[in-house]
Amino acid sequence: MTGSAKVQQAYKAFQAGNFAQCLNALGPVLEADTLDQAALLIAAQCHVKLGNGEAAATLYARLADLQPSNRDRFLKLAAESAATGVREGMRDADILPTTIVEQMLAARPAHEPALQNLITLYRKETYRQATDDFDALVASGSITDLPVAIVAMISDCHEKLGNIEKAAHYRAVAGLQPSPHQARLLNAALPLFRKLLLEKGALPDVAYEAAKRLVSLEPRNLDASSYYRYAMHTTCAIEDLRAYNAHALKGLENSDAFLRTNEVLHSHLCWCADERLNAQIQNTALRTKFTAASRQARRQRPHQPAKKIRIGYLTADLYAEHPTTLLFKGVLAAHDLERFDVTLYCYTPDKFSDADRAFRKTLPNLVTITHMSDEEAAQRIRARGTDILIDLKGPTSDARSDILNIGAAPIQAAWLGFPGSGTGIDCDYVISDRIVTPDSSKPFYHEKFCRLPESYQCNDGFARPLPPPMSKTELGIAEDTFLFASFNSMNKLSPQIIDLWAEVLQKVVGSKLALFNNHEKQKQNFLSAMALKGLGPDRFHFLPRAGYRDHLARIPAADLGLDCYPYNGHTTTSDMLWMGLPLLTFKGSNFASRVSESLLRAADMEELITENASAFVEKAVALSQQPETLQALRNKIIANRFRAPLFDTERFTRHLERGFEMMLERFQAGQEPDHFDVPPLPAHDAPFR
Repeated sequence: MTGSAKVQQAYKAFQAGNFAQCLNALGPVLEADTLDQAALLIAAQCHVKLGNGEAAATLYARLADLQPSNRDRFLKLAAESAATGVREGMRDADILPTTIVEQMLAARPAHEPALQNLITLYRKETYRQATDDFDALVASGSITDLPVAIVAMISDCHEKLGNIEKAAHYRAVAGLQPSPHQARLLNAALPLFRKLLLEKGALPDVAYEAAKRLVSLEPRNLDASSYYRYAMHTTCAIEDLRAYNAHALKGLENSDAFLRTNEVLHSHLCWCADERLNAQIQNTALRTKFTAASRQARRQRPHQPAKKIRIGYLTADLYAEHPTTLLFKGVLAAHDLERFDVTLYCYTPDKFSDADRAFRKTLPNLVTITHMSDEEAAQRIRARGTDILIDLKGPTSDARSDILNIGAAPIQAAWLGFPGSGTGIDCDYVISDRIVTPDSSKPFYHEKFCRLPESYQCNDGFARPLPPPMSKTELGIAEDTFLFASFNSMNKLSPQIIDLWAEVLQKVVGSKLALFNNHEKQKQNFLSAMALKGLGPDRFHFLPRAGYRDHLARIPAADLGLDCYPYNGHTTTSDMLWMGLPLLTFKGSNFASRVSESLLRAADMEELITENASAFVEKAVALSQQPETLQALRNKIIANRFRAPLFDTERFTRHLERGFEMMLERFQAGQEPDHFDVPPLPAHDAPFR
């Protein structure tokens, strides 16, 4: 069927009021390389009818770009859709069709007065009384299988009252029951759950089930799929991840445009180590797209370098115990301020910055841009004459990458915050090293590589705590237990690493694995996945989150660290090595899966790098039977702490600064950005601390 025929078929579904069917029919047309503007308009109107305000706004904004003559009109529609969210029309005409109410009452004559009273209160807009009467009816136990229409109606009452959590809950409960309105109700619930996620970080179980059901009904529903995908990672839903990852892998290998849009870059790296596929993922969070022309205009904007090189760091993570800040603050202390003028452009959320004022007072040249628009922030960065702007976030949560795409500085580079290409973000360089980005990686990055000579990752070797180690007994573990450890966030866990860890534990009888966990659903899902491998909860020791010093003190109680894959430990790996714990990894095939190898080489601990997954398992099992070898490894790590490059902050900073100089030298010579390697300084003859 041709594209135009599909649009005609979709339009017939639209005219018949079958909006979800219309969107499914339009799916292939919207994913084509050449966009059909009529299809975009129909799809936007479908989302309006379904109450999907955010999705409609996105499509109207695309139409505004495609039709300059109608730009203002479409931008107005986009703004109205975004502001409306779930539309007011989701009331009698949509949620409670007269026929459903009549059928419901006919089927439940014993409860006709009570149910009719709820309907009457709703129609009179007496929402508080309706919800109170509903709660009393449920509490009395007189009705246990409430009709879909009533539950949906009560959801609408709660939304009108501003009770978003209850509104979302009841709308999902209604939508999870079989009915002709199932998809419609679930589509209406989703924006409410997104609102709860954004404002409160809440991800209720019913939200997960609602998104999962909606994806089964509408497999190419972008809002449902992206929410479901995020929720899978957040809740460590290993078996759902296993199935969906296989589906996504097949689609991405066939260049499926829907899946390229559905995958979130950071979550994508938690399961896919194929650089070719990583490069396909679209950064849908961006509002400002950069082009070859906009990039060239940025580089050619009049700019006069000063005597000192003016460096700007752009980040949302400036609070004392954020993993990036824990790594980065040593560089701030080590910068040569005779040659570099350093400014921090900070948009850290108020809830973090307000609670960490003492630390923030120690930061040099802190410019808060949290409440500026992207354009205002870019203008502020330009006004300070910034030569090189370093993005410390990449395409992660809370990032404001549009500041870079507006063109804030003549040279823009990505570093530390994201292990890969920032697809769609206008950076000239990625600051990396030869391990995480070998020459074979070049085709999969739009950025050029500024490769540092040892490891791309900085570490604070000045003020990082070095507390006395805790014992296994203090952690509630028998001293004769062989203890493996992984202290990565559990939302990074993949089916691949679960399988490898399970194989290790199966072969090392009586051993345990220590993990961090403060999230009960993650814990349940993890244990369920391990139960399928024949491993009971007694094989795992869950530790609550702790302050940084206490966290470090617990690390040496373990006997051997097991790396995460394909998203390796970053700060976690550095912390283990800092505290003298051997950490085992294997060679990866993209930036995120090569990080631990980079860090281990910089710590002069190459013997902890295995060639592949099977060698990883084999060596973990072997080391568990070799206490003398493990102790020798531990002794070597400790001896290397102040000799090897990994924790030599001053040396690292000199290499980083030389990288900045080389970027600026190319710019001043009128040369385009290109790959280059920073030459290493001479090795130390003595401990640096």
